[in-house]
Amino acid sequence: MRTEVEMFSGRDRIPTQQLDGAALFNLAVSKKFANESVLNFAVRNVFDTYYINTSASATRGADVPGLGRQVALSYQITF
Repeated sequence: MRTEVEMFSGRDRIPTQQLDGAALFNLAVSKKFANESVLNFAVRNVFDTYYINTSASATRGADVPGLGRQVALSYQITF
């Protein structure tokens, strides 16, 4: 099991483009089975926090919302 907190600082260099900071909580779980297969489950932005993507906003000159909650599931078999 893995948890992480991803934090973004705000931006206020340009008076007309002030962006608030945000913190995202991510969670991932992996289960390895006897046949060497692996099941992975992950959730990014667990609390569906709304934030402005500072990098994308800087290059476009307009506010670009960040991605909402994302869920991923994978199953890996090695043979």
